[in-house]
Amino acid sequence: MFTLLISQGCQNESEILADTNPALESYLKSGLDKTTIVEVNFDGETVIAHPSLGVLHSTTNVQETGVDESDLVKCDGQFLYVADDPAPIFHLTSDASLSTIDIAVPEESPKEPASIYIFQPNNTPDTPPVGKITLDSKVAKIIGLYVYSSKSTSRGLAVIVHQRSEEGARTEPFHNSTNQASIYLYGINDQGQAAEKGRLRFDGKVIGSRRIDNRLYFVSTYLPELNVYAVQQAGMNIEDYINTIPLKALLPKQYTGNISTGLFDARRCTIPNPDSAGKAPSLVSVVSLDLNAPALLQATCLADDVHDIYSSAKSLYLVTRPRYDWEDRSVDTGIYKYTLANKLVEYRGLGEVPGKLIYPYSFSLGERNGVLHTVSVLARSQDELREAPGSQLKHLLTAFSESDSVADKLEIVGQIPNDSRPEKIGKPGENIYSVRFIQDYAYVVTYRQIDPLYIINLKNPQDPYIEGEVELPGFSEYLHPIGEHYVLGIGYSGADRRLKLVLFNVANPDAPFVVQELVMPESRVSSPLFQDHKSMSIVKDGEDAYRFAFPVQYSYQQGQDLLLYSLDLSVDKPIKYDGQIVYQYQQNCFPYQLAENKVQRSIIQEQNIHYIHDGKIISAFWDFPEFNNGMCSP
Repeated sequence: MFTLLISQGCQNESEILADTNPALESYLKSGLDKTTIVEVNFDGETVIAHPSLGVLHSTTNVQETGVDESDLVKCDGQFLYVADDPAPIFHLTSDASLSTIDIAVPEESPKEPASIYIFQPNNTPDTPPVGKITLDSKVAKIIGLYVYSSKSTSRGLAVIVHQRSEEGARTEPFHNSTNQASIYLYGINDQGQAAEKGRLRFDGKVIGSRRIDNRLYFVSTYLPELNVYAVQQAGMNIEDYINTIPLKALLPKQYTGNISTGLFDARRCTIPNPDSAGKAPSLVSVVSLDLNAPALLQATCLADDVHDIYSSAKSLYLVTRPRYDWEDRSVDTGIYKYTLANKLVEYRGLGEVPGKLIYPYSFSLGERNGVLHTVSVLARSQDELREAPGSQLKHLLTAFSESDSVADKLEIVGQIPNDSRPEKIGKPGENIYSVRFIQDYAYVVTYRQIDPLYIINLKNPQDPYIEGEVELPGFSEYLHPIGEHYVLGIGYSGADRRLKLVLFNVANPDAPFVVQELVMPESRVSSPLFQDHKSMSIVKDGEDAYRFAFPVQYSYQQGQDLLLYSLDLSVDKPIKYDGQIVYQYQQNCFPYQLAENKVQRSIIQEQNIHYIHDGKIISAFWDFPEFNNGMCSP
């Protein structure tokens, strides 16, 4: 175990964190009466061969190469980690490709602590685990896992959890936010045995995290809460009471055992809009942590409301909620930039994106050579998106760079369409369905009756332009880079919603073309992939060969099936359907139903495929997916 110290950039470790900042205190107290509480309710292509094992396996499908994202399923080549709520984590080796593990907690004990179970190779569900780790909180909920290279053991496991207070109703007039988060760190040896290496606990709710090498960056939001009812019952004036609260009582803390200290230095909190008095105050903590040396933690603060993040290998961006101006009927979105130089987080400025970002929001952002590009739409609501004539649906690509003349500002250096480049992104009435930034280009798919794929050249930030376009029926909801010259689109063929895969050749950006279009026969199909890119797994088998899998759901069937595909760029028809794992929802096959975790994931491991579905690990050989351990007779 370790003792946590707080470091702020170049700050001396012995320096005491300051809790005085008049501007920050004014920001918090001006809107504190808006945060009332009476009762607390419980509420890119990545392929890794393990350096020692040489095991081909898929990892979490991430947006940016080299920037890992948390997930409830992780694989390090030897072990498969699967989390659930109340969060048991199971380990399965590649030698156990056809064994079944039930991930379930008995219904009669929903508040059992989160646990970690470790199984040896070839274990069956009836075989006891070789070890079990039980978290010491009955209200902890695992929200994400990371595996990393540990200096003391073969591998490390970081577990991020949220937890709510167990105290129930609050009667005191003021208390810190009941949201708390913890990071548990474990070392995993080659036998699959785990040992806790340390933990962090702090106030706030994690809204996003990323791992670059062995450094973890996470962003949490914290909202001080005031029990207005309790203040009134005590016969106190709310405004007078707020004025008596010291600033340090309004700031998030970090905890080592029973000792609490400030999470960041109040003097280093960025307040971009100190005049925004009257709204509920929200504080965002941006934290940098070395997973192999967690005793030092670097943290900084932002006074605003943030709800998503995007990260490149060099910069971290925080995305605000859309901000509406009802007088001039406009909307914009704030983007805050932090650099990750020297593995620390340093605030660089705020940019304002015209309109709203396209969902999923992080895919609407992409950084190239320090320049941020965004794709947005000038519309204020979903109704306006559906009903407005095409002339009102204006899609913008905007380039931002750090200002040379104004401190802490991201200024617009380029944008299309413009007077010299009037060509619009999308035809009249078309909406944007998918965006992907890949190296020097942005790929944008719009749709109303046909599917135009636009290729936007980003090489000159001051002069982006549409370089190429290709059209075909239907639309792609997810875009994935394949090699250097191809983009795979997955979406629908049209109104009948038949699943469609399209391979685009973009080697010549001004003349892209469709290499192959593959449409599945079933109609009314949906896929979690279109809302969550992590539900796709992919490996590269050779110079031109790939395998990938993702789940789908049919309107007439419970549960999702896993579709398997291979792709060989050396042949005329590269995409080949390899079969599917059929999920059979039968009570006698799957006796336990999990209350919370409905995550759908798959792991490709050599010639095995593991499908994690509603608390079951269904395993099969890739070439014979119909023969899997999830099959059973009615």
